[in-house]
Amino acid sequence: MIAADRAAALLACLVALSAGACIEPRSAVCGDGRICPPGSRCDPQSNFCEPIDCGDGVVSGNEMCDGNDLNGMTCKDLGYYSEDGLACTKTCTFDTFRCVGKCGDGAINGTEQCDGEQLGGADCRSRGFYKGPGLACSSCTFDTSGCTGGTCGDGIKNGPEPCDGAPPSGRTCLDIGFERGLLGCSEGCGLALEEGCANLGWNVVKPKEPFWRA
Repeated sequence: MIAADRAAALLACLVALSAGACIEPRSAVCGDGRICPPGSRCDPQSNFCEPIDCGDGVVSGNEMCDGNDLNGMTCKDLGYYSEDGLACTKTCTFDTFRCVGKCGDGAINGTEQCDGEQLGGADCRSRGFYKGPGLACSSCTFDTSGCTGGTCGDGIKNGPEPCDGAPPSGRTCLDIGFERGLLGCSEGCGLALEEGCANLGWNVVKPKEPFWRA
């Protein structure tokens, strides 16, 4: 058994030599060839490296945690939205199984707009575009780069818009039932009364003196 371990260590060293390094005398070699650094050992069941003093209940060396000692860390420190749920494995590494709410877990949590394929019922139309397909999710926020059909504010007359930015070409207040005035374009891409649409008509003027007096 000792000879086999030495052979495994020699093989690992030869492989490491190609990268300009080799294992130190106090390094441990797992059955699968994994090299554990000095001060650690290989768990025979998992083939994972663990600190030699793992299990004494105190974080030391390269341990992430040890028993109930989480080194002051919580789930929130590891990118989750809630603090509760963090635990420690037998190999003194963090166990996040009970941590909940994190970007990338496939569920919309916290302030996320979306998560993976979960869009929360949103589509391009709900983001202001005139066609529905194309909405995606990136880093738990909406990605509209695939949306098409135009949107109000892009400076192009799209969909049902009578205008977008510039006043409607060739149209005046006469087109909407008034007798004078110019039309503009509102922020919502609708017709706006730019210079006061109004109707022509007689203005009643009250004379200062009765008209029959000289």
